[in-house]
Amino acid sequence: MNYDDIGKFIANLRKEKNLTQKDLALKIGVTDKAVSKWERGKGCPDVSILDELSSVLGVSILEILKGKRIDEKTLNEVNDYVLDTINYSKDEINNKYKNLILNIISTLIIVIIGFIFILNLYHINYLNKKESYKLDSTEISKIDSNLEKIYNNINIIENSKTIFTKQENEELLNILKSNYDRLKEHPLFKYKEGASFSINDLYVIGETSFNSNLIDGYKILKFYDESKINNMYNYSIFDFPTRVLLFNTLNKGYNSYKYSINTKDYIAFYSTLDAYLGIMLKATDNLLIFSNDVIEVGVK
Repeated sequence: MNYDDIGKFIANLRKEKNLTQKDLALKIGVTDKAVSKWERGKGCPDVSILDELSSVLGVSILEILKGKRIDEKTLNEVNDYVLDTINYSKDEINNKYKNLILNIISTLIIVIIGFIFILNLYHINYLNKKESYKLDSTEISKIDSNLEKIYNNINIIENSKTIFTKQENEELLNILKSNYDRLKEHPLFKYKEGASFSINDLYVIGETSFNSNLIDGYKILKFYDESKINNMYNYSIFDFPTRVLLFNTLNKGYNSYKYSINTKDYIAFYSTLDAYLGIMLKATDNLLIFSNDVIEVGVK
């Protein structure tokens, strides 16, 4: 191709149409500098805009590429072939960009999946990482002593005559036994000898309750002795709000850790065990008081 011939041909056709370089540029979506460059023979229109340029100038694509007018017979023979070639070139360019975009998206997806996988491995590792923590032996001894006394009181109630109805007696024993079993098997208690904890261990400890149904038991007792309502009131004030507060603290720490890779919370997190041990001691105190109250009120 002769760029000079093409440039002169475009310039002549533009002038015949009474178009400025800027007018032509706007019609085909290029800059007037690009049109000027063609007309000076410093370049050639891109294949992607030849179809539109030929339409605006009123000539065939082949004539633009030749830089001159061609007789109609020759033009008809070649023009279809040129159009097919240009359309094929456009499709190839579009496919090239589509493939590039798809490759970029695929790469990003792989990187994101890989990052999430690595972060999950990191998270799982630290959730299950064991840290040594020794529970207070004095409180452990008190809890052991309380549980032993509760067990003995349950045996006394089972093997004695009471003033309660059969249904009330069964309900009271059920409350005592279920709470005793819950405390005896509480996840925190299995670490009483001193062991290593993980974040997951703490979460299991935190979501396991200590006492339940004691208020229902006191409702039975106060029917026979109104003074026992004070113990019911003391228990209800202590147990639920305190347990909820501590569990929310633990749950907040767990979730805060879960969505970050910051391990500095371990020390504060494990100190929560001391608070839970105190709650467990108070829970055994409450159950022991309740068992004593059952004996005091109902055992003959």
